[in-house]
Amino acid sequence: MDLYSTPAAALDRFVARRLQPRKEFVEKARRALGALAAALRERGGRLGAAAPRVLKTVKGGSSGRGTALKGGCDSELVIFLDCFKSYVDQRARRAEILSEMRASLESWWQNPVPGLRLTFPEQSVPGALQFRLTSVDLEDWMDVSLVPAFNVLGQAGSGVKPKPQVYSTLLNSGCQGGEHAACFTELRRNFVNIRPAKLKNLILLVKHWYHQVCLQGLWKETLPPVYALELLTIFAWEQGCKKDAFSLAEGLRTVLGLIQQHQHLCVFWTVNYGFEDPAVGQFLQRQLKRPRPVILDPADPTWDLGNGAAWHWDLLAQEAASCYDHPCFLRGMGDPVQSWKGPGGSFGRGTDLRDGCDVELIIFLNCFTDYKDQGPRRAEILDEMRAQLESWWQDQVPSLSLQFPEQNVPEALQFQLVSTALKSWTDVSLLPAFDAVGQLSSGTKPNPQVYSRLLTSGCQEGEHKACFAELRRNFMNIRPVKLKNLILLVKHWYRQVAAQNKGKGPAPASLPPAYALELLTIFAWEQGCRQDCFNMAQGFRTVLGLVQQHQQLCVYWTVNYSTEDPAMRMHLLGQLRKPRPLVLDPADPTWNVGHGSWELLAQEAAALGMQACFLSRDGTSVQPWDVMPALLYQTPAGDLDKFISEFLQPNRQFLAQVNKAVDTICSFLKENCFRNSPIKVIKVVKGGSSAKGTALRGRSDADLVVFLSCFSQFTEQGNKRAEIISEIRAQLEACQQERQFEVKFEVSKWENPRVLSFSLTSQTMLDQSVDFDVLPAFDALGQLVSGSRPSSQVYVDLIHSYSNAGEYSTCFTELQRDFIISRPTKLKSLIRLVKHWYQQCTKISKGRGSLPPQHGLELLTVYAWEQGGKDSQFNMAEGFRTVLELVTQYRQLCIYWTINYNAKDKTVGDFLKQQLQKPRPIILDPADPTGNLGHNARWDLLAKEAAACTSALCCMGRNGIPIQPWPVKAAV
Repeated sequence: MDLYSTPAAALDRFVARRLQPRKEFVEKARRALGALAAALRERGGRLGAAAPRVLKTVKGGSSGRGTALKGGCDSELVIFLDCFKSYVDQRARRAEILSEMRASLESWWQNPVPGLRLTFPEQSVPGALQFRLTSVDLEDWMDVSLVPAFNVLGQAGSGVKPKPQVYSTLLNSGCQGGEHAACFTELRRNFVNIRPAKLKNLILLVKHWYHQVCLQGLWKETLPPVYALELLTIFAWEQGCKKDAFSLAEGLRTVLGLIQQHQHLCVFWTVNYGFEDPAVGQFLQRQLKRPRPVILDPADPTWDLGNGAAWHWDLLAQEAASCYDHPCFLRGMGDPVQSWKGPGGSFGRGTDLRDGCDVELIIFLNCFTDYKDQGPRRAEILDEMRAQLESWWQDQVPSLSLQFPEQNVPEALQFQLVSTALKSWTDVSLLPAFDAVGQLSSGTKPNPQVYSRLLTSGCQEGEHKACFAELRRNFMNIRPVKLKNLILLVKHWYRQVAAQNKGKGPAPASLPPAYALELLTIFAWEQGCRQDCFNMAQGFRTVLGLVQQHQQLCVYWTVNYSTEDPAMRMHLLGQLRKPRPLVLDPADPTWNVGHGSWELLAQEAAALGMQACFLSRDGTSVQPWDVMPALLYQTPAGDLDKFISEFLQPNRQFLAQVNKAVDTICSFLKENCFRNSPIKVIKVVKGGSSAKGTALRGRSDADLVVFLSCFSQFTEQGNKRAEIISEIRAQLEACQQERQFEVKFEVSKWENPRVLSFSLTSQTMLDQSVDFDVLPAFDALGQLVSGSRPSSQVYVDLIHSYSNAGEYSTCFTELQRDFIISRPTKLKSLIRLVKHWYQQCTKISKGRGSLPPQHGLELLTVYAWEQGGKDSQFNMAEGFRTVLELVTQYRQLCIYWTINYNAKDKTVGDFLKQQLQKPRPIILDPADPTGNLGHNARWDLLAKEAAACTSALCCMGRNGIPIQPWPVKAAV
């Protein structure tokens, strides 16, 4: 094969002389096809109103895309006709129109183009008229397909994405894969034409290799179409290079490497279609599940050029694997040409990527007795190490070569081990270091003096990180296998971003190190999952979400160092005052690995959000884990107000959307429910945290209590509840289309459910779904004036009716709401903080018993503030510390209010005495005296977490002194 015998450095000249078509022939063929198109347009205009009119002509094929080979090439002349109003129309009139076109073509050729011959081969493509234009000397020819087509794109401007309806209509037409590919010729041509000239030269080289393989005796009919290799070449360049100037040998080597991996190939673009439209998105999901290789045409998603079930890619792969020893893949000195690859890996931590990884080999020397000793003798020791390494390599390791790159890390000797087969490489850094940690047993914490000596050494940030390599490795190695797989996935994405941006600003070197992404992945898993088996897409999406929030990232661990040591505590507080992102190495507290330009990563993370990797099988988006970019425990006490405003307070725009959704459901309940029934809706009351003004960010839930006329006493509420809920559900289902919303109901496990739960989505109202709980209730309070006390008889009836604590609490929703909503804004912020802490505790104690209800913690917070002075501008850390203190004293808690009920009425008074004599803790609902929110719960688990939190940074002043709680008693 002439290509194989061409040296790698001579491939550019080989393409120019041997593969690029002769300009004279190209120009003649271009003029001929232009004249033919003009003749067809003119003929269509002359034949009268009944004849099809030519709307436009588009030149496609390799000739139109600028990837035609010398000797023989293909061209498509697509004629868009006004008689086709849909994809289906093309089938009905195709034979008639092709016959007319042939007659037109033969008539036009009565005056032949000088220097060209026209012949008609056997017609093997049903939807086209095929002919060949040949040069007089027979050295060049062009196989032309004349294709009549439906003008689905209209007069689309260059670079404009087609409307999704174009593709949804295509999918509904019942077409075969690629049947209507001609309709998208313009998009296909533009996709290739915008590429740099050298990439088109690489395409010519790949196509030439393909044709040479066919000449060696492989049946072309069994091989994938050559256009598939054009697309594969573009994919290789986009993912591995993206430069206008590059080595053709490296590019060819990369494409052949991909052909060898054909069983894993999944290549597609979303420049013209994407996952935004549900119908197209679901179709793409199905396409991407086809047998590999999958290579989707960028213009027509129905056309899989890879078609793993049909073509013999294995034959191409065999040829690709056998050709790497030829001169075209060897450099001047005989070194093999390398394919395009990105940076990566970490061998020692078990997170090394295939193809390339990095290894740190730390040599702990007895000549270093302190951190400071490493600097003066470093150069001498590194020179000695290099001499020993070169001497040792005289006895070579089989199949490996040793290379010394440019030394750009002063404290290390860098070298590279490369496999001669070029399937992988390892970047090794040899670092001499001080043995600061000593012989540490696995799982034990270093002596605090190790770090106090580090802090007093006057070192630069991370200067002595090599001394802690063992701790760093152990921190990673204890993680489950699937978490390491997630780290590989994140690092692979990072590598792709770095490779795509190579040569543009910022340089890959200015990105944060890949190790920062490793730590961020562990943080995401620890805070959002902690399971050995988890959904990989959820984990990946969570990490990308944190990358997008890089300006708020504050991530560190205290597994090796902690705040118990005063010097370390002050150092950490100093680190936490620095600009974000902050990602501290878990082994070296001086090293913030979060330095670097995160903006590019954040942009790419946002762009990846709608891709196939984040769509579930039903076409819905995979949701990330619930993880914030900073932890409450690791937030200094003085920053708690900022923590609340940045992470806990709901977004105002989304709150407005939720309120609009609530109003929609409220009006529905009043106007649509029970229209043909004697039952009337008396009122609908909004409850829950959104009504009280204590909702947390991202918690889009709403409680709606429907007071109905059919309930005349408390006990009736329980008897008729199931029937009422069934009616509301039926009406909601009936009204979805009219109201432009969709509801998805939660299946209740109870025969007589007390609540109808559903999620509401709306393209006109909401950015995300809102979860609703609708609760039917007895209107015990009537039209209560705000601020007035209910009649004692209400509570007498309640006491005589109830069987279980808080059974009828929904009847008092208005009082519960008013009790909180009237409080100062800062107290509501404290409630949010306590609720957030509580929710973190529920993750930790999962499966160990039921924690107290969240509403109980809200009431405890109000009590702490009332008893602590009622200052509307209090110190947030002191308020939080007081609530934690009360939680630890849960065995003494006895809290109640008498703003809605009191002991003046004998029945109520006697009942209250009984309630207050029960075992502690007691927290009575201020609206419903039957509801004891302290009863039957694992307060001990909550108290344990509260005690741990009191020694965390969130309860520590800037001077390292613990925050003191307000002087509040545990009982009224």
